[in-house]
Amino acid sequence: MGLIFLYFTKPDLTSSTNPLIQIIYLGTGMVLMLWGLRAMAWEFFPWASAERASKWGRYRVRMPRQALVYILILLALFMGALLGRSNMLMFVFGLMAGPFVLNGWITLSMLKHTHARRSLPECAVAGELFSVDVRMHNRKHLFSSWMTVVQDRILSVNELLRPAVLFVRVPPQQECSGTYQVRLMHRGVYEFGPLQATSRFPLGLMERSVILGQLERLVVYPRVGRLTSSWKQSTFHSSEVVKQQRSSKGTFDDEFHSLHEYRPGDNPRAIHWRTTARRNTLIVRDFHQDRDQDLLILLDLWAPEEADTAHREAVELAISFAATMCVDHCQQTRDSTLTLAIAGEHETRWEGLANRFAIDPMMEQLALARPGSEGGLLQLACELSEACETNARKILITTRRQEDVLNSAGGDSSLPLDRDPLRGGLFQTIDVTCPEMETWFQLDSCE
Repeated sequence: MGLIFLYFTKPDLTSSTNPLIQIIYLGTGMVLMLWGLRAMAWEFFPWASAERASKWGRYRVRMPRQALVYILILLALFMGALLGRSNMLMFVFGLMAGPFVLNGWITLSMLKHTHARRSLPECAVAGELFSVDVRMHNRKHLFSSWMTVVQDRILSVNELLRPAVLFVRVPPQQECSGTYQVRLMHRGVYEFGPLQATSRFPLGLMERSVILGQLERLVVYPRVGRLTSSWKQSTFHSSEVVKQQRSSKGTFDDEFHSLHEYRPGDNPRAIHWRTTARRNTLIVRDFHQDRDQDLLILLDLWAPEEADTAHREAVELAISFAATMCVDHCQQTRDSTLTLAIAGEHETRWEGLANRFAIDPMMEQLALARPGSEGGLLQLACELSEACETNARKILITTRRQEDVLNSAGGDSSLPLDRDPLRGGLFQTIDVTCPEMETWFQLDSCE
């Protein structure tokens, strides 16, 4: 734009009939201006996909600040040699223009016939540091690739990161690997890619890059904290209140534990007749249950349509608390079932045996959960109460106060009190905004 401005503001230039003047000012100015607009479009629109990048051009060229100063010096020398008719200045201009052109050609040759790929972990947890392996393959037969930077792009709704790995030298027909570490602070789906290889070798006067594609996705699980001893004590007392009425189907449900004398209230079917005949007194077999208590978690992710920071933090705390309870139940129990239902933007439900294989699908459901402002909690609670066993422990984790839950979900219900799971006390309601949460649940620092 400066060259075009100088051409139209200088009368001696506009009145000149020399076509070389128009080529220098108007032609060079238009080319540089279009080049700059294209580079700005790439910088201000990082969401461009690999398909769009291949449509606009596989290779990209960008001049760093040092190259711009170098070009200004070249233009000054050229204009001085042209207007002053100095062969010495033209000779110096040629000596300086040669390395600039040669640097562009060498930089392009460093990127030709190269390929890069990444290896993502199977899963990641929000707030935890993990490594990503990047491998670069040089397919050239004779020349090595020097000082090549492979840059990745990590995009989500809340974050945009650009980690990079520097490969000092990749020999011909060989592959080198490097790693970068990243800490993703939010749960959900992250998009990795496309990979971009960049080089300024050897003089740094011209930067060329090539889009290598390879788009991948990674689901980041919610943060998992620790359940304190206060929560475990409350869990124990709540379990004692629940009346266990599980029928014994054999040794797969109950295991023989010991013998004791008959007491009023013992099951007569449990009398051990051989020992009774030997001791001449009634002896009863004592069994202990070979299956832990089932767990049902109903997660109420309520948030207004225009949620503020407090509501978003409450939603994330509720999801982390539910994830911690599910992981703890899968690790500490055996032969029990776990049911996780989420009432938010969409209603989702997961049910299965509580073991280590259940952690991944359950955490993926929590990672993709989104809050909602519409109702539906009462209907989902009724369905779960009918489908779940009566002796299972039922916990409602909500982002609202308990009074608000009853008023919005169960206050207008036409069901009687004994059939309403929310008003009837079938669920143990946990409000994540209550002060007791600090004594029940703790999240480790991400630092």
